[in-house]
Amino acid sequence: MAWDGAELRLKPNPPGPYDQAYKEYVWDGHALVPDVATGGPGLSTSAFDGDRLIVPRSDGTWIWRSNAVAPRPWTGGHDVVGTPQPSTDAYFAEGYTGLNFREYLTVFNPGAAQVLTAQYLTDSGVAVTRTHDLAAQSRTTILVNSDLGADQSLSTHLTAPNPFVAERPMYFSLGGRSGGHDAMGAQSLGTVFYFAEGYTGNGFDEYLTLMNTSTSQMANVQVTYYFNGGAAPKTVSHPVSPSSRLTVHVNDSAEAGQNQQVSMKVTSDMPILAERPMYFNYFGETGGHVVAGAVAPITNLNLAEGHVGQSFDEYLTILNANAAPAHLTITYYRGSGDPVQQLLAVAANSRSTVHVNDVLPSGTDSSVHISSDQPVVVERPMYFTFNGWSGGHDAMAVPDSALSTSLNFAEGYAAANFAEYYTILNTQSTAATVTFTFYLVSGTPVTKTITVPANSRWTELINNDLPAGTSNSVQITSSQPILAERPEYFSY
Repeated sequence: MAWDGAELRLKPNPPGPYDQAYKEYVWDGHALVPDVATGGPGLSTSAFDGDRLIVPRSDGTWIWRSNAVAPRPWTGGHDVVGTPQPSTDAYFAEGYTGLNFREYLTVFNPGAAQVLTAQYLTDSGVAVTRTHDLAAQSRTTILVNSDLGADQSLSTHLTAPNPFVAERPMYFSLGGRSGGHDAMGAQSLGTVFYFAEGYTGNGFDEYLTLMNTSTSQMANVQVTYYFNGGAAPKTVSHPVSPSSRLTVHVNDSAEAGQNQQVSMKVTSDMPILAERPMYFNYFGETGGHVVAGAVAPITNLNLAEGHVGQSFDEYLTILNANAAPAHLTITYYRGSGDPVQQLLAVAANSRSTVHVNDVLPSGTDSSVHISSDQPVVVERPMYFTFNGWSGGHDAMAVPDSALSTSLNFAEGYAAANFAEYYTILNTQSTAATVTFTFYLVSGTPVTKTITVPANSRWTELINNDLPAGTSNSVQITSSQPILAERPEYFSY
């Protein structure tokens, strides 16, 4: 019998009945270990009833874990916007190590070798710390299921002496919906977060995960829901215990309720982090997506990725949390041809949705710039079938200040079953010279230089630039400010 960090696996022809084999192992809060105190069954704290493993969690509660693993592959896509600067901190509010979830942390270390510290905060208030060595100028992958153990709902705080970049890709099968999502580590906590996207209709489950890193102070959190159609906003209070993570199911009647197109504003009396994972069945395309909340509404916003038609549905969701209507100009920068503009009015204290497929011709690649006379929050959820892989991803629009001559990504994998892309928005009136530097698990970094025309969107397929099976982190440098995203499509 062996433990792989997510499942208990019996070796061929285990000695004795299965229940005896399982009873010879106990849970130590991190992994299953031999019950050396008893020499086998008898006083063991784990058991097997022929279908489910019964083990105690590290907080003293018991769980039943089904032995049924959802068949793979799990297909879908995920997307993140690049971060201009590495940092010595990375925070993630969402995380889960259940049987049919695989949670990873991917870390880009651009400098000298150093030690990374991971602190995991569970929904029970238990904090667990692990350390990992980061080689110089490298990419490192951590399987959280192995680092923390199974069946944990968790938030994560990563720290290191010198700046790094971290992402959290997750792959899953949940209620017949298989896929994956990814988030860039937040570099700081905050007291206000905004989410433009949200839907609680049939086939959609929307969650809000809240991370409180304080070891002593309760966080008093207020969630305000804004609805399509002008319905009055609704506010709900949630206390978040110290050193813990709290999960809110937005579909619940006490929250936004069922069948709502909804945006959120989250406020706290102390610094926290808020993320919004969603799991969906969109007309048979299943998967999940996640974003951390925006820290403020902005009058000028940008997104680098976008595609309509050819089994892609692209949306823009807009939150106007102001007392006055917002008047938007949306400029679509295309892979070829002149930009296209759209005018839109969003009512006060409401959420609005644009189906980009109704604006641009089928097959159009685009990036967007949004200008508004009122500060707004914008997201871009997309649903698709790509290469036979169905799924969806989402990204939060970022301000003009996030356009940069340097953008960094921790995750990346180019393989037959993973298609890794970078999409680049150049809003300048002159072409940009852009260099990709790929940092590998080991060995010398690899570079590639391209030219991105003025007022355009560029797409780079990394599978054409690196050998199949290459895990990589990327630093993008440019002769002038740009925005870059990394959509990735997979069969995991």
